Amino acid sequence: MRRSEVDIRGPAPRFNPIVTGPAFHGPMREAAVPTRVITVARSFVAAAVFGYFVDLYHQTANHLVNAVGRPFGDDWVNYWSAGYLALHGRAAEIYDLQVFHAFQETIVGSPLDGYHYSYPPVMLLLTAPFALIPYVPALFVWLSASWDAFYRALKLALPERGYGTPLTPAPLRKWQRQKPWPI
Repeated sequence: MRRSEVDIRGPAPRFNPIVTGPAFHGPMREAAVPTRVITVARSFVAAAVFGYFVDLYHQTANHLVNAVGRPFGDDWVNYWSAGYLALHGRAAEIYDLQVFHAFQETIVGSPLDGYHYSYPPVMLLLTAPFALIPYVPALFVWLSASWDAFYRALKLALPERGYGTPLTPAPLRKWQRQKPWPI
């Protein structure tokens, strides 16, 4: 074998359609992220977590009411209170403003601005099951279910986008091997 016929690069790599393709003349390399960028990103995450806990403290400083008299979860107090009363055979009290307001104050443990249940009775079918769970865990279940419903509706509305949403971080979209959102 003559020297010109010898491939000094070694054996050819196997074709991987994700890493190589007709637009590439070789395997793609992952870009190295500088350590400084990683440190700054971690600092932002730590600051966000700290900020979240400070906000949570302010939201619950006076039992489950913040400094301006709004309950933790805001309108959730209406949904949960009405569901709780309905499950305990006290559905008539839901539309009695004074009784309902007094019940809500017992839930949050502090005086509360005027909140009332201004929803049709059929809404109780949706919210009553959440009253089987204590107030704060039920709030997080409600919020998680709401975000999941939003995500699924968006996925149905934009099937060509797959799992990516405008709220999906760019690295996750890259990991999912999807086109980025045109923003």
